[in-house]
Amino acid sequence: MEVPEPVKFMESKGMTVTFLSDEERQAFIEATKPLYEKWVPKIGEDLYKKALSDMGK
Repeated sequence: MEVPEPVKFMESKGMTVTFLSDEERQAFIEATKPLYEKWVPKIGEDLYKKALSDMGK
């Protein structure tokens, strides 16, 4: 589904959208690193890379 303005779309559905500062984003990355270390070997590197691609990373 292509949504031209995804944030406005999510807000119109009742969601609260929060934007992180660079510092908050880095803290989140560090806090979730153990999850990547645990799950990437289980789901496979290919699926992980596809997910990153889908997210535009």
